[in-house]
Amino acid sequence: MLKPWLKLRIKLLAILTCLLITIQIINSLSGYSLATFGLIPRTFSGLFGILFAPFIHGSWGHLLSNLPPLLILSALLLRGTIKEYITASLFIILSSGFIVWLIGRHAIHVGASGWIFGLWGLLIAQGYFCRRLTYYARKHFFTDWYSVLPKNTRNVTTTISSNYINVNKQLNQKTDGSEYIKGLGIMPRTITYIPGKEINQAILDNLQTGDYIGVYSPLNGLDVSHTGIVIKENNQVFYRNASSLAKNMKVVDTPFVDYISTKPGFIVLRSNK
Repeated sequence: MLKPWLKLRIKLLAILTCLLITIQIINSLSGYSLATFGLIPRTFSGLFGILFAPFIHGSWGHLLSNLPPLLILSALLLRGTIKEYITASLFIILSSGFIVWLIGRHAIHVGASGWIFGLWGLLIAQGYFCRRLTYYARKHFFTDWYSVLPKNTRNVTTTISSNYINVNKQLNQKTDGSEYIKGLGIMPRTITYIPGKEINQAILDNLQTGDYIGVYSPLNGLDVSHTGIVIKENNQVFYRNASSLAKNMKVVDTPFVDYISTKPGFIVLRSNK
């Protein structure tokens, strides 16, 4: 099932495609009369063409050569917000169109080429300067680290103990049906955890330094309520975590058994590296 944020972006691209094809159908049936709305440099009427020209094409071949790169670049940039994409597109259309109006050869200019090259330049600039991961593309849940590509870890919970429990959950769904992270969507997932009361020496022996521990949450929309890592030193096992207790408010090493045995359960992930 597609996530709501992805559905919205696919819908936007579909609308853009239908709009360009519809305009081209009207243009071809009218003997390409819509070309009169194109951009004509250094004329007052040509100023209106700055906005209209990117949506008008001189032939079907012209449209079909522009449509694929426009959709691909738009899809890549829509990994950000729709507002950012629309704002960037308007800036590109207006700025590139005005430059053509100022220095372009005296002819009717139509087509989305300027828009396409602007999006391409923006994508390159974002990759070079920003190097940021969009919000919805991030991993929001502990179990995302082994469920969502790229899979940075593997779930070793069932190899740590045979006394595990499987629970089917609807991650990101609150008890009232709304979402914790709006627009992310609801993610059905089977969560495997070991009850805290099952802690024994065999489990401690199976843990490795660097294992990621998620404290199981009984809430349907969450997988864990807290995370930390396993530290083994001097034949002791610790749970290294960022404590939110007022007396701590820092990273602490707590005896693993003391901490986990009081919790509903825990999940164990191990790095793939």
